[in-house]
Amino acid sequence: MHTQKRLRIPRKLLSLFLTLGMIISMLPMSALALQRATTDTWTKVELADITADDTVAITMTKGTTTWVLPADTNTSSAPAAKTATVSDTTLTTDGGNYGWKITAVDGGYNITNSEGKYLYTTNANNGVRVGTTSIVWSLDSASGYLKATASGTVRYLGVYTTKPDWRAYDNTTGNTAGQTLAFWKLNTEPVNPEAPAAPTASVAEGAVTAGTEVTFS
Repeated sequence: MHTQKRLRIPRKLLSLFLTLGMIISMLPMSALALQRATTDTWTKVELADITADDTVAITMTKGTTTWVLPADTNTSSAPAAKTATVSDTTLTTDGGNYGWKITAVDGGYNITNSEGKYLYTTNANNGVRVGTTSIVWSLDSASGYLKATASGTVRYLGVYTTKPDWRAYDNTTGNTAGQTLAFWKLNTEPVNPEAPAAPTASVAEGAVTAGTEVTFS
């Protein structure tokens, strides 16, 4: 025959149980709130409207595919071209490092990442790099591409779609033909500002209080 045992829970032990219960109930949402957003959103801007304080993504689009330029610390090879999603005037990326600073200088612009490393190109088709070499980029009015001069040769920034990676060809009619350049300013608002807040825990009226007898079956 099964009997019931009646235990009287001491005040301190009951207080500990209630505190642990409240902490456990709040853990899932609290942990979620601390996670980094997995996506970033950007708003399309014109090059002339970009300030030195803006964080900017650089993209090329061909057909229905848009590639974004990673802002890596240093590269010993051509940067990979990452795909991104475009909806009207909004760009959505996977939350990786795509933020550049574009600063006006004599003859055009310096393009640097958050660590002050430059986007530049050597005099080679696959010579796009990120590092300590300073180079001046400008917008080519005829083609709409960014261009820079390396060792006396004018090169145009674009995406080699077969690989795909970012390259700088001496023309815009070959492997990087038919692409459209765009600039996007990072939005500082939360990705999902309407996400519910982490729940708060409370002890319901009439709940167990210190000194109450609790029955265990």
